[in-house]
Amino acid sequence: MKNLIIFSHPHLYSYTFAIVNKVSNILKEKNEEVKIVDLYMKNFNPVLSEKELILANKGESLPEIKIYQKKIVDSNRIIFVYPIWWSQMPAMMKGFIDRVFTKGFAYTINDDGSPNGLLSDKKVVAISPLGTSRENAEKEGLDISLKQTLVNSVYGFCGMKVEHHIMIYSVTSSSEFERKNWLECLKAYF
Repeated sequence: MKNLIIFSHPHLYSYTFAIVNKVSNILKEKNEEVKIVDLYMKNFNPVLSEKELILANKGESLPEIKIYQKKIVDSNRIIFVYPIWWSQMPAMMKGFIDRVFTKGFAYTINDDGSPNGLLSDKKVVAISPLGTSRENAEKEGLDISLKQTLVNSVYGFCGMKVEHHIMIYSVTSSSEFERKNWLECLKAYF
């Protein structure tokens, strides 16, 4: 299987980065191919410009975006790793989706206005560490809203099949033992 890990976190010693390393190692131990896109290391510009929006509406992309689209085309599974900040993905990841998952590449719109996902041959795993507890996330409806906006309205919209949406709760208040244990638990998903 060809895996593409796309992640967003500005700190290389973050738990998000530890997740990326663990998942990469798990997949390599299974002799699967792994490519990693570190959006901060790549200095990815998350801002969708007016020029780019006009191109995207025509089903076209800038050359720098076509590089990422090719990485997606060449992969069987896309693994998104990003923390949840202020109840959503970081702006860097959102900008990546805005700029890369464009009309004509990730989807088209049918005559009746319904989406036609063009990435139906792709599997998705999303892994998100959160500072809040599971209880608070459920009380606030965060788990439901993330499933609706990310799983259904982003990945599903593009036709991708979501294998897992993994949320790791209470990361900021957890012990080192708990964080290491959660990393080991990731093996069950791959």
